[in-house]
Amino acid sequence: MTLAAVLLILAHLAPSQYAADPERMSVIAEATIAATNELAHEWRHAPDELSRAILTAIRFESGLREDVHSGALLGKAGERCLMQIHPGNRVWKTVGAPSFESLTGTDYESTRWCLLAGAKALVLADNYCAARQFRTNWKQAMWTAYHYGSKCWLSPQAFRRARTMGEIAGGR
Repeated sequence: MTLAAVLLILAHLAPSQYAADPERMSVIAEATIAATNELAHEWRHAPDELSRAILTAIRFESGLREDVHSGALLGKAGERCLMQIHPGNRVWKTVGAPSFESLTGTDYESTRWCLLAGAKALVLADNYCAARQFRTNWKQAMWTAYHYGSKCWLSPQAFRRARTMGEIAGGR
């Protein structure tokens, strides 16, 4: 996926935020591409699908809010970053982030760590369900595992996220 394509998707996901802060959106777009490129070899699908999954997670987890991105606002359980990584999820360690706190910040490096950790969680969720030969839409199974950790059954949230990925792919 190109930088222009990711920026276009971000402009559709949050038009007012994109207009208000195109530089921050550019950082998010560049970090999305970097995370996709770094994990493409672990991802079972086309790399563009991973980019779409990252953008979908951002849309549903933080809504691209600057206060979440910067770390000024954390989730109820201490989740941080645009992809709302839970403090109990050590996925940030597996991608080499220096600390859990390094996942927050609007600069490129913090955003890259955030999206890389979230993308790794998506890869792990997809691989987890595939290894269990869960026979349903892989996107829905992945989203359920991303949210619940060790379940691949379908949830209403997973259906909405899979639909959003499809809409992004279709250019809507």
